[in-house]
Amino acid sequence: MESLKLFPSHSTCYCPICNKKFPRSEYLKENIEDKKTEWIANIITHHRHEHITSWNKCWDYGGNSYRANWFSDYDTEKRKINERAKRQLIRKATHFLIDNEIEFEHFKKLQFNSIETLHLLRKQLPVIENV
Repeated sequence: MESLKLFPSHSTCYCPICNKKFPRSEYLKENIEDKKTEWIANIITHHRHEHITSWNKCWDYGGNSYRANWFSDYDTEKRKINERAKRQLIRKATHFLIDNEIEFEHFKKLQFNSIETLHLLRKQLPVIENV
């Protein structure tokens, strides 16, 4: 059963940083089996587009002039911003993550995690040890 805190409805997610509901990605829902990991992926996308305004300025229509000689390619920059979003979530919503039993292992299931993010995760969230 999905947590009402993470997914207030079948088609929405909850952001503990801005305290708002936002549309749940159908793509992520269909492609990520673990619901807590799916929620993290939705939050990262939401954070990139709604909390980091420079992202849309850089990569929306007309963004070429904004990012000229400043950024690398799209995938490299997206990875950096996603890592920034994860760390922001971990720092600002640690209690929410713990209350919803979102752990280190849920983040590890994502495609990429930087060393910096993994260190912060180990410091802030429970780690399940395989016995």
